[in-house]
Amino acid sequence: MMKKYLLAVIMLFLGFSKVQAQHINFQDMLSLVGASTAQINQFLTVGKKFEFLSTDMTQGIPVNKYQNRYGADGFRETVITGMGTRQVDGKVLHVLSYTTTSVKHINELIKQITKYGYPLTFKGNDNDKMIRTYESDLYSVAVYTPLPGKSGYYSVEVHEKRLITLD
Repeated sequence: MMKKYLLAVIMLFLGFSKVQAQHINFQDMLSLVGASTAQINQFLTVGKKFEFLSTDMTQGIPVNKYQNRYGADGFRETVITGMGTRQVDGKVLHVLSYTTTSVKHINELIKQITKYGYPLTFKGNDNDKMIRTYESDLYSVAVYTPLPGKSGYYSVEVHEKRLITLD
């Protein structure tokens, strides 16, 4: 019995000691895009390894910025919440933006997006970046990656398309 317990503890330790783990995944993004500011702050600063940076007001909507600097190579992850479009009835369709300097993390997010069944609805590019758009009934997800030979950040934006209400 003691050997099984020791083996379980060792395996658990090795699982948590993975270097440069991605701190936010696609499921987290879907959960956070429409959450309250207090819920987002609690999740990112207590539950994850993000630090609150600032709040700016954009068209009367508070936009919050969180950042994480982690790993020996100094990769960064930034989450911006609160952005969105105010509807006629005053409610806001929110946008969550995730930016990273790690190509590994953006590739993992792309895998997660397709695993969740989001079909690729657009693939193109502008002068600096490749743009991919994935759609569902409730969300539009845009992924931006620098073109080969261009520098820049990798980012994912989750846009609410409809408000979910239980009226």
